[in-house]
Amino acid sequence: MNIQANSIAKRYNDQWIIKDLSIEIKSNTVVAITGKNGTGKSTLIKLLSGFLTPTKGTIKYTHANHTIHRNTISKHISYAAPYIAFEENFTAGEVYDYLSKIKKFNSKDQSTFLKKAQLYSDRKKYLRQYSDGMRQRLALTIALDCYSDLLLLDEPTSFLDSDYKQWFYDLLQAEVNSRTILLASNDKEDFKYCSQEINSQSFI
Repeated sequence: MNIQANSIAKRYNDQWIIKDLSIEIKSNTVVAITGKNGTGKSTLIKLLSGFLTPTKGTIKYTHANHTIHRNTISKHISYAAPYIAFEENFTAGEVYDYLSKIKKFNSKDQSTFLKKAQLYSDRKKYLRQYSDGMRQRLALTIALDCYSDLLLLDEPTSFLDSDYKQWFYDLLQAEVNSRTILLASNDKEDFKYCSQEINSQSFI
């Protein structure tokens, strides 16, 4: 998917988080969104996902030479972030079963998905019993295993120890040539597969 953002801006009350930002992201590019906390990295991800609407400017999406309307962009996106919550009284398998009715997954069944997330041994636990790291693995596996043209990852390795960071990098490596990926993080190691950088210092 190709993304063209033209003079986009986002304001919360009287504070501009992003102001007059123009960027182009080519299809099948892995893009690092860098910068300090509080400088708009997550806001940019939310704008590009369609979750937020720009205060000013436009965002154009094209895929296979077809323009994708902003109202339907969610059908083409998978998204993982620490602030995205799931139903606490579901198991991870129930989350997969629910989402697989509306999205296409690479995993052929629930067991395959849970093993990819390394949550199979915890399949009988409810999400309210999960640690932050387990929740993060579930969110990342959903985003990475779900077929999409655009993959958005906000602080993907937060709550992951070194072993599970490598687990994530292995899954990410398998996706780098198949779709457009935007990755916002403060951890430089997360950017090992990125070929383009957008620094949040340029947002204002």
